[in-house]
Amino acid sequence: MSRSLQNFAMNAGEDRTLTMTARDNGGAIIDLTGATIQWDVARSAAGGTLLTKTGSIVSASAGTFSVSLTSGETDSFTGDYWYQAKVTISGAVSIGAQGKIRFENLIGQSTVDWDIWS
Repeated sequence: MSRSLQNFAMNAGEDRTLTMTARDNGGAIIDLTGATIQWDVARSAAGGTLLTKTGSIVSASAGTFSVSLTSGETDSFTGDYWYQAKVTISGAVSIGAQGKIRFENLIGQSTVDWDIWS
C-alpha cells in the first residue's frame, strides 16, 4: 500500500478540525513520537503556500494528528486546494500526508463528487 491522498470537504468560513494519519511512501504508518508537523495549503500542487498551520499529534504510535482551521483562515477560499503535511523527526523531513480540500460556499451541505479527485 502506498501513501494515499486524504481528501476533505468543508464550507468556507467555518471552524473545522481535520484529523489525518501520517504514512510513509510505502504506506506504513509513521510513528510521530518527537515529531513536529507543518501543514501547508496551496491553490495547486505547484502553487505557493496560502496557509501554514502546525499539526497537533493525536496518537504518536498510531501516526494520527490534527489541524484546526478557523473561520477567518478559510473565509476567502472557494474551490479545490492542495495540502501537504511535512513531518520532521530528528531533523529528517518527509511528507506524511497530502491531498485535496474542497471549500464550498454552501450552508450545511456538501456536493463533493469524489470521482473527480481520482
